Amino acid sequence: MPSTNTAFWRSKFRTNVARDKRNAIDLRREGWTVHTLWACEITPARIERLARLIRSHKR
Repeated sequence: MPSTNTAFWRSKFRTNVARDKRNAIDLRREGWTVHTLWACEITPARIERLARLIRSHKR
């Protein structure tokens, strides 16, 4: 969390998470598989794991 203007950032993060959940629900209803990867969590191992997941879902 940024150390300045924390009320703004808390609200922004909360709003973004809610929007992302709604979008994921809509996409799943349409038959998509949804994976969420937060920028702050990106590591080479996680990227490779996600790549394997994507390849395994290939049709």
